[in-house]
Amino acid sequence: MAIPLPFFEVITSLYMKWDRMEWKWNGISGMNGGIDDDACLQTKYTPLPVAQLQGRLRKNLVGQSLAIETIIDNLSEFSESKPSRPLVLWFSGRKGSGKTLAANVMSSVLGQKGRVQAVVSSHLPEDQEVLQQEAELLIRGVDPCAPNFLVIDGWDGDSLSALGILKFFLKGLLDDENLRNSNVLVVLSGTRAARGVEEHFLDFLRGGRGKEDLHHDFTNLSIALQDKHLLSRATRSVVLVPFLPMDAVQVRRCVTRELLMVERWEFVVDEVALAKVQQQVLDLIEMEPGTDPPLAALGCGRVSFLLTLLLPHLQEL
Repeated sequence: MAIPLPFFEVITSLYMKWDRMEWKWNGISGMNGGIDDDACLQTKYTPLPVAQLQGRLRKNLVGQSLAIETIIDNLSEFSESKPSRPLVLWFSGRKGSGKTLAANVMSSVLGQKGRVQAVVSSHLPEDQEVLQQEAELLIRGVDPCAPNFLVIDGWDGDSLSALGILKFFLKGLLDDENLRNSNVLVVLSGTRAARGVEEHFLDFLRGGRGKEDLHHDFTNLSIALQDKHLLSRATRSVVLVPFLPMDAVQVRRCVTRELLMVERWEFVVDEVALAKVQQQVLDLIEMEPGTDPPLAALGCGRVSFLLTLLLPHLQEL
C-alpha cells in the first residue's frame, strides 16, 4: 500500500486524502478539466526551490557533501531543462547514512511547489498483478500541470518490489498520453548496492586521488551498478547518489548535532564535556577494519540510537 513518509515539518500546502493514501497539491487539480494549456505549462515547470533545499540538506546531513552536491547539481539541471521524461535519483548507502532523512527534507521543500507521493517497499506486495495496481494508484496521483515528486524508500536486500513498482509507474506514465510528458522526479532509496558504493569509495581513498575527482568517479560507477542490480531494465534516466561512510570527525559532528536537537545545551557549550560525550559514542561505534582514516560501520542514525542509551548517564560525566 502506498503510504506517506514522515516529514520533519508540517507542509501546509499539502493535505492527505486518506482513502487513496496519497499526497495532493492544493492548487491546480491536474485532471485537465477546464485547465488552460498555457496556464498548465506555466505551473508544470514551476522553478523548484533548489537553493532552499541545498541549505536544508547541508543543515541536516553530516558527512554527505558528495550526496548533497549530486542531488543539487542534477535537480538544478532537471528544473531548468523543462524535462519531458522522469529522472530517478538512486540513493544508495548503509543504514543510518542519511538517505531517508534526505528524502524527507526533499519532500518537505519540494512539496511547497508540487505534489508529493511516497511508498515504502516493505509495505508493497511481491505479487506482480497487485503491485501493478499499486502503481496505478500512484499514476492517478500525478498532476500533469505541476512538478511531481515520488519517493520509493526501502530498496533493501533481495526484494524486487521497489524496482517493480518503479517499472510499472514509469511505463504507466509513458502509456498515458496526458501524463507521458509530465514533470516527474523519483527518489529510489535503500541499502541496495551500498557495499559496491563503499568498496568503490575505499578503493578511491587507497588510490590517493583528490576529492575533486570523486564526483566523476562515481558517475562512472553508476552505469555498472544499474546493470548489476537490474535498474537499467526500468529506466536509463538514473543518477546514483552515493551516501558514504563517515570518519571519526564526522561522527563527532553527528554527536554535536544530536545534542542540539535534544537541547542538551550543558554539553554543547562545555568543550570538555562535549569531547567526553563524543568519545563515549566513538568507543561504542564499530569501525571498518583496515581503513585509513578509520570509517564508521554505520551512520548518524546509529549515533542517535547510542545517545538515547547514554543520555540518562551523561550527568555522571
